[in-house]
Amino acid sequence: MEKDEFKRKISDITDYFQNIKNTIGAKDVGFKIVPRELKDPIGKFNAGKPITGVELQKISENWQSKEPLIDEEGNAFVLYIPDFSSNHFVRSFTSENLPKYHVSWCWTLDNMKEAGRMKRYIKKTDIETNLFKGKREGDRSVESILYACQNCRRTIENIHGSGIYYDIKDMDMLKFFSLYGKKDLYDPQISSPYSILYPKHWNKISREYREKANWKCDQCSESFINNKGELDVHHINGIKSDVRDTNLRVLCKKHHTEQPMHDHYRRVINTRI
Repeated sequence: MEKDEFKRKISDITDYFQNIKNTIGAKDVGFKIVPRELKDPIGKFNAGKPITGVELQKISENWQSKEPLIDEEGNAFVLYIPDFSSNHFVRSFTSENLPKYHVSWCWTLDNMKEAGRMKRYIKKTDIETNLFKGKREGDRSVESILYACQNCRRTIENIHGSGIYYDIKDMDMLKFFSLYGKKDLYDPQISSPYSILYPKHWNKISREYREKANWKCDQCSESFINNKGELDVHHINGIKSDVRDTNLRVLCKKHHTEQPMHDHYRRVINTRI
């Protein structure tokens, strides 16, 4: 294969996956989209060794048909929320009540991305087991079986039909990823575990933020200087330990309950009322 033709083939593959990124609105993290399997042939070419068009085409097709979710290295991964702590209404520590994991880009992830809460997810690349590491109350590390997302199933059914292999409770992820072609490319770059607890001095941090806002709600501008307990500090991305300025917002309880993914808080406030 001539050098110019080889470069064109690589460019075509790169452009193909870049278009997928653009279609789904994936964030550009500055990596070059070249599959892991192409490293050897590229190395051969750079060393002046011959490479055939058939070899390149076979590698390209193989990589494109592996997984619904892959990262920039061509590795399959799933996304899940590692916060396994109890909420106000569900106390039992069972797989059914824990967060579900995602094998494809479904409308749940669309909603979480739209709400600015994608950083709650971490990436799991070990797809040989559906045992997931998470945190319980007290930031205690635990492991548990998680169920696969029902909405991911609907996404895959829309592509491959209703007769697909998909086991909500006991998914063989290796089998799943080997059966269905890759449809999305999205690497959220959020694979570091995080604390599910409020910072040690959260009460002080919260008060300082409310004071800085002159005890006014950022949404309705109502003053709560005479009723300070009705003013909250909201975590935009849903991670309690993330107290960066860009993640905090001062809101009254009414508007706090109206934030995305805050149904649980709304029920708490309504119950109190």
